[in-house]
Parts: sequence; C-alpha cells; structure tokens
Amino acid sequence: MIEQGWMSNVDALLAEAIRRYIESHQQQISEQFIKEDIDWGLHGID
Repeated sequence: MIEQGWMSNVDALLAEAIRRYIESHQQQISEQFIKEDIDWGLHGID
C-alpha cells in the first residue's frame, strides 16, 4: 500500500489499520471492557 501510494508511511498504515479494527469491533471491545469492570467490581481482582 505504501509502494502504491495509498499510504505515506508505515505509521500511517498502522494507524489506519487500528482505526478500522476498532471501528469494526467497537461493540465487542465495549462488551469486553464492561465484563472486565463487572468482574473487578464483584471480585476486586486487578
């Protein structure tokens, strides 16, 4: 993608990949954080 001019450098490519991953998995990520918070609240495990 960099060689073809789609991205200017590796950092831009990684940032876009992470952004797209978070955007497409937002519900699962949110659910995981909620489950971890509940578990911590119930059991006090850090």
